[in-house]
Amino acid sequence: MDAIVLAGGGGKRLYPLTKSTPKAYLTVGGRRLYSYTLDMLREARGSLDRVILVLPRGTSHMLGDVPEWVTAVEQRGEGVERALATGLEALGGRGEVVVSFIGYIARPPTLVRHLLDYYSTSEYPLAVSVAPITSGLETFGFVKIGPRGNVESIQDTPGPQWMGGRGYVFAGALVGEYSFISRLADEGFTSGLGKMASRGLVGALTWTGEWIELSYPWDLLSLPALVASRTMLTISGDAEVARSAVIRGPVVIERGASIGESSVVIGPAYIGDGVRVGESSVVGPNVSIENGASVGPLSVVRSTIAMEGARIGMQALVEGAILGPGSLIAHQAIVEPGKPKARYPWIVEALERAADLRLGAVLGPGARIGVRGMESGGFIE
Repeated sequence: MDAIVLAGGGGKRLYPLTKSTPKAYLTVGGRRLYSYTLDMLREARGSLDRVILVLPRGTSHMLGDVPEWVTAVEQRGEGVERALATGLEALGGRGEVVVSFIGYIARPPTLVRHLLDYYSTSEYPLAVSVAPITSGLETFGFVKIGPRGNVESIQDTPGPQWMGGRGYVFAGALVGEYSFISRLADEGFTSGLGKMASRGLVGALTWTGEWIELSYPWDLLSLPALVASRTMLTISGDAEVARSAVIRGPVVIERGASIGESSVVIGPAYIGDGVRVGESSVVGPNVSIENGASVGPLSVVRSTIAMEGARIGMQALVEGAILGPGSLIAHQAIVEPGKPKARYPWIVEALERAADLRLGAVLGPGARIGVRGMESGGFIE
């Protein structure tokens, strides 16, 4: 059995975070998003011969170290079907195939292994993982399950029955014989699954663990808690933590990080390589401060992701924000949760489905909020 990881999408709903970095390469918790998907395949390594990682076109140079059992190829063409065709061509047409999408993260990372166990003992030539809808904002693969645990139908967009956050949605992985998977590339992913489901050929494994679908910026804000909540306190021997600092809960502090005097770090939280947290600051909970980023003295940062090289100035109050690489929230600025501003069509769509959404701000690469600036729900390019 072989596997294909579909990582070739740009991540338009995460814009402006993906302005210069495709979704697969965004870093949260010290790791790129594609690596979380590889975790699930690592759990199933005993069943897999090869793993093909399909990357966005022209981005192979951005790929970091991957395990020796992973072969990376660049996607040819646009869309899920072309990504799938690229992976199938790299495999060469044999055996059974697992297909896993990036942007679906499960804890514990055993979803693929459980799917393979289900597939091997079921009567179905094709099996998909599904999960209960959690927010009503899931974007793809809305599934109706029959009395025998079979998929009766699957569709791209939610109908009225899913709008209230009820029902099941595709959870990011499927497995089947090569010929069945190739039909999805030829006929259309969702339409091909729907045709086979109507013939009783698709079984459903219902995932009961934690999981999130990373489609919108606010989805990323759920990731620190999901990643770090099962982690014990871990402080690198090369980190500098002031004696008067307080570290509480599941927290990871990487090498070269510096936590200033009288600062408080509350887990779940991730503090990356070379991060600087100034004196008397409060960081956390639900925070990820990535490599080379910094938090100035006397600042409060909650439910926030600061990507590589991002900076938060002194005496700032930041909640519900996502800072792209190299971005800046300057001294004494205030960012607080509010209704997301309808700047992009996909935000309008999301607000129609969940009017109670709250977001501090999303800053694209190199974007900034100035000294004493105030922002609530904004998207800053």
